[in-house]
Amino acid sequence: MIEVILGLTVLNTVLILYMYRVIKNHHFYYGRPEED
Repeated sequence: MIEVILGLTVLNTVLILYMYRVIKNHHFYYGRPEED
């Protein structure tokens, strides 16, 4: 049971970090002005 909880915790952490990177990179790319 502990292994399952640890596995889900690690999986959630990796998923959150991955989504944070994707959103941050997308936001940075989208936030860059094209008229510059």
